[in-house]
Amino acid sequence: MNFILATDLCLLNTQDSLPTFLRYSSIGWPELTLCSHSLFRYSPHWEVLDNLKNSDHRYILISIDTPKENYHYIRYKILDGNHHKFLETLQINALSIENEISRALSTAGLDTVTIILQKVIIVAYNKSFKTKKQSLINIPNWWTDNLETDKNKILALKSGIGINGHNMKTPLQRNQKFKLHVKSAKGSGWRKICTTASNPYGKHYKAAFRKTIFSTQIPLRFYKDPEGSLHDMAKHVLERLYDPPEDPTIYTAFPISLCTNPFFNNQEISLVIRHLPEGNAPGYDRINNLILKILHQ
Repeated sequence: MNFILATDLCLLNTQDSLPTFLRYSSIGWPELTLCSHSLFRYSPHWEVLDNLKNSDHRYILISIDTPKENYHYIRYKILDGNHHKFLETLQINALSIENEISRALSTAGLDTVTIILQKVIIVAYNKSFKTKKQSLINIPNWWTDNLETDKNKILALKSGIGINGHNMKTPLQRNQKFKLHVKSAKGSGWRKICTTASNPYGKHYKAAFRKTIFSTQIPLRFYKDPEGSLHDMAKHVLERLYDPPEDPTIYTAFPISLCTNPFFNNQEISLVIRHLPEGNAPGYDRINNLILKILHQ
């Protein structure tokens, strides 16, 4: 319970659930499912399934009704050229976009014009550039170069025997051995991934704590009975590490009239656009840095 309070987590187990552990002589509820507050506000459903299986522990079904979705964006071959056609396609709607920008008098109006401009640029993308082929099927992490070499050897033996008519015993034995290696690689693939993460907290955490304390136990190092949320505990830690300032007026905000920093001008914007890196992946707006340079010419 102290761990749950110290880390500000939520317990999903219900009181009227089936036992998670079932044996002919005893039952119990040893499994605890925890989640953060950001996931708990989506009302996750926690249920113990009454399915037959070869273990004393039952399956637990956890479902979260989250509005998040996976989006797939099309990548375009912008570096291959055809920029002149892109500018010609965009020039058709340039005058109307300029009029919309001049009529926008509020932040909401500018946001609307920005969305319209983004759609116009995407339409010009589709008419001017080719799309990149993105392979959705990735090679599994357990497939190694040695397995690929063994597979090619077996295929070569089969093709050679089919032509020359040699004995089929050798390729069959190799094929059976190859299947055993594949089965072993599938079973031990997850173990190799876990062992590669020797220090999940990073170099800075390792240098500071020397692997003697976990991040979830930091509040417990300062006081044994933590109370309140994780934010209150962090505030208490900062108060013990740093003394409060003697003069609190040094943190007061300056009035706007005293700010002497001028607004950025067109020359500064042009300088930033000219020095943007090319070839990087676009952001959520799907507009590449190279396109910004082309439009700014």
